[in-house]
Amino acid sequence: MLEKKTIRLLRKYLFGKPDPLDSTRVDKWYDAVEDDRESEAAADAVKESVYKRTWEQLQQAPRVLPYYKRPTFRLSIAAVLLLGMAGIWFVFKPDRASKPSLAENTNLPKSDIAPPTDTRAVLELADGRIIVLDSAGSGSLATQGDALVSKLSADKIAYTPLDQESGPPTMNTLRVPKGSRPIQLQLSDGSTVWLNVGSSITYPSYFTGNTRAVQMTGEAFFDISHDASKPFLVQRGQTQVAVLGTQFNVNGYEDEKAIKVTLLQGSVEVQRSAGEKLKISPGQQAVIPPEAAIRLKEEVDLEEVMAWKNGWFYFNRMGLPEIMRQLEKWYDVEVEYQGLKTPKKFSGMVNRNNNLSEVLKLMEMAGIRFRITPKKIYVMQ
Repeated sequence: MLEKKTIRLLRKYLFGKPDPLDSTRVDKWYDAVEDDRESEAAADAVKESVYKRTWEQLQQAPRVLPYYKRPTFRLSIAAVLLLGMAGIWFVFKPDRASKPSLAENTNLPKSDIAPPTDTRAVLELADGRIIVLDSAGSGSLATQGDALVSKLSADKIAYTPLDQESGPPTMNTLRVPKGSRPIQLQLSDGSTVWLNVGSSITYPSYFTGNTRAVQMTGEAFFDISHDASKPFLVQRGQTQVAVLGTQFNVNGYEDEKAIKVTLLQGSVEVQRSAGEKLKISPGQQAVIPPEAAIRLKEEVDLEEVMAWKNGWFYFNRMGLPEIMRQLEKWYDVEVEYQGLKTPKKFSGMVNRNNNLSEVLKLMEMAGIRFRITPKKIYVMQ
């Protein structure tokens, strides 16, 4: 058995904030046990116990806290996945290539799909011009009305008001296709929008009048600049979100059962065109099904909601179809089911920077079988 101090060090390394000396000690420990099969088995048992205890503590923790006050467990070295109903923990370290994956004995073929490395977003201007952002250089891209459009980095564009009368505002659309990394958009009022893969947003080059209105599809996180005289309106189909200055996430993908509006800070009001309204507070979520009343969800796992923005897949007792819809968008593939869909639920976290096969290998340990082709995943029973 390993000493208690080694267990404490490992726990700190996996879920805390180790100093450089801690990291060096753990790296040496990993290297030492890799050459000893018996020691490696003991180490794996310890890691499994550490993850399990920490997961249980997470499940017991208060579920509704402002996002900026919630404890964050940094999984920079390892990722954890609790698979199916069997309750088995799997650990893999994608940055330690010298050690084989714990799931290496699966039957997945060698074909694989890498995670997206580029921001393939497309900017459609009012005059019909189309700018593919990953092929455009940094700096000024265009002038739209009374605003300058600039590319600040590979994953961020910004609209800056000009001190000149260049004409009325024009409507622009930013699209993030499947197989792209998310993009950050800074609007002319200073508000910032993070757009997830498979999403779009249509907005004016600068805001005039008594409101600031945009339209979106897919999923986006909004950090809105406060302006009491001009409420900010987000339109998704027949649903509208009205705010003054706040942080919230809207998940409105067409292939999901309902639109979900989750509030992190401030206050928002969700409204349907038919007149139905609901105000939500930080830590709450409005669930808007297409043909049912708006429902308030008071206990929301904010880490799960924000996982996409932070670079993770976060599965919280999630069904296989829901998981595969996320993989479809991120890896730009189609999914075909051969046989009945499994009723199993999955929980855990996987870094989005892993190849598709790494995610599927781990899920195979729960009894699911997959076959990968360059543009398709076959799910087999």
